[in-house]
Amino acid sequence: MSDEVFKKIHELFKDFFIQNCTLDEDEINDVELETLQTLEPEEVYENLKELLSTLFSFKKSIKSSDVKDLTQRLIVFEKMIQKLESDIRNHISVQHQMRLEMEAYEYKIEELQKIKAYHIKKIEELDKTVIDKEAEILHIKNKNAVDLELKLKGIENKFKHEICNAVDFYRKEGAKTTRNLSEKTVKDIIGEKDKEIEKLRLEQNFLYKELQSIKGKKSKLPKMPKDALTERTKRTKRNSTTSNELFKTIEAIPKKDKKHESPYLRKDLLHFRSASDLGITQKNKLTIL
Repeated sequence: MSDEVFKKIHELFKDFFIQNCTLDEDEINDVELETLQTLEPEEVYENLKELLSTLFSFKKSIKSSDVKDLTQRLIVFEKMIQKLESDIRNHISVQHQMRLEMEAYEYKIEELQKIKAYHIKKIEELDKTVIDKEAEILHIKNKNAVDLELKLKGIENKFKHEICNAVDFYRKEGAKTTRNLSEKTVKDIIGEKDKEIEKLRLEQNFLYKELQSIKGKKSKLPKMPKDALTERTKRTKRNSTTSNELFKTIEAIPKKDKKHESPYLRKDLLHFRSASDLGITQKNKLTIL
């Protein structure tokens, strides 16, 4: 090997050695520099070889450590990515399930709204039907009450007419009829009158019960004005006065042949006032209701 080449190699080794010491933070003294100047070519070769070997070893160790670190980081990143992917899949699944449930709930809400609208319409129709039926029932009750009132008034007039006829009969004929007619004929006449009075009594009781039944159902008849009530009260008083007069007239009839007198006629005459006032009293009660 020429001296010039050796000299360059020696200088190169000297520079590498100084740099290595600087990296290792070692100080180089004058003795070591003089030693470097006096090295033989074989010593320079061995030192240079050792220096390069150290460099390669360091490089390998650096690379292996970087790879290991990167590998570990990669594994951690892969696990994180897998976890995130799993979370994303679960989130997508939950979101899809929630969307399906929301659609089902929306469908149910629509159905319930339709049912609600149908029920509201049905309730309105039923309310209207109830109002119509109540009006119809009220009309029927009022009509029945008026009919019963008219029937009762007719019975009252007929009853008063029969009483008046009986009074006229006893007033005009009196003892003459009792003397001339046979006992059987008088009994037949009294018996017929008793039957007619009993028939009127039964019909009157039936109509009275009907009026009480209507009163118990609290039928709402239209209220009469005060003037009408006042006039009705006056008419009731006039009827009462007439009944009292008839009762006095009957009491004035001679008491001859009482064995032919009808017990029914006597009892009905005693209670004539209450029977005559029955229809008007019930009518006033219904009118006030």
